[in-house]
Amino acid sequence: MILNRQGDRCECSRPGYCQRHCVEKDLPRFLRCVNEYQIRQVEDVESVERGSKAKLDKLIPGKIDIDLVKINLLGHDERQFENISKREYLCPYLLQDLDLGEFSDFQDNRFAEIRAFFCPQLFESEYTGMVTASWNHKYSNTNNIDNLHEWANLGLLFGDPKVVLCANTMVFDWNAIARLKNPSEDSVEYFVRHIGIDEICNIAPISNQFICHKSVMSEICEFVKTHIRNFISFYDLVVKPRRVGSFHEKRKIAVEIEFLIMYYMASRPDLHIISNEEMKNGWYLTYDF
Repeated sequence: MILNRQGDRCECSRPGYCQRHCVEKDLPRFLRCVNEYQIRQVEDVESVERGSKAKLDKLIPGKIDIDLVKINLLGHDERQFENISKREYLCPYLLQDLDLGEFSDFQDNRFAEIRAFFCPQLFESEYTGMVTASWNHKYSNTNNIDNLHEWANLGLLFGDPKVVLCANTMVFDWNAIARLKNPSEDSVEYFVRHIGIDEICNIAPISNQFICHKSVMSEICEFVKTHIRNFISFYDLVVKPRRVGSFHEKRKIAVEIEFLIMYYMASRPDLHIISNEEMKNGWYLTYDF
């Protein structure tokens, strides 16, 4: 069974007459239609992964100048900073102390690190970024944040202004791609489509942990500031919050905004997004501050 030109999923839940494709489907034909849709989405995911890897393989490292790098180390508890060595390129901030200017109504821990996007003064260095002060707790210690000057991928940051170094990344699976193509009106994906994002062509950094050229960071900040208030209104009115663990219970809205930013970055074919870490197993279960 061939899907329609848009590659939309068959909405039938059982064999019989299909109003979308205007044909009668027996059981084998119905199953073939559903299977082709799933294969199409898997192929979309694999295409994103191949395209991302092909771009990264062509990158050439530049000359490293760590003096041009200032990374904002963000936390809400002093204990988060305790196991990170002091470095000139790390600038520690307590999130609750940030001056958010016209976005001061977002000064609430339920917005987590999202608050940093409202502080342009944090991102004035040539190469900048934002990472959690819990980095060395949260990730596998392959690339500790206070060892940035020795990261194997650091040179790539200086070789191309579109490089984004991050902790871990994800590829939106075929279910997510399907939701974006046919979003329900009470989903985050519905808002994403509404603001013009309708294609996934890149991997995405998880949890707003990234280091990049200031021009890229400026674009991300502008995206957040442009859409945040409308998104909050949309979320409060119609979104069914995703199921999240107890760690995220008090910051559900921050999780949803993180997904919004991930969709934005995954929609940009010009970015070279590079993973440098893996999250420790069970971190969300053992984290206690």
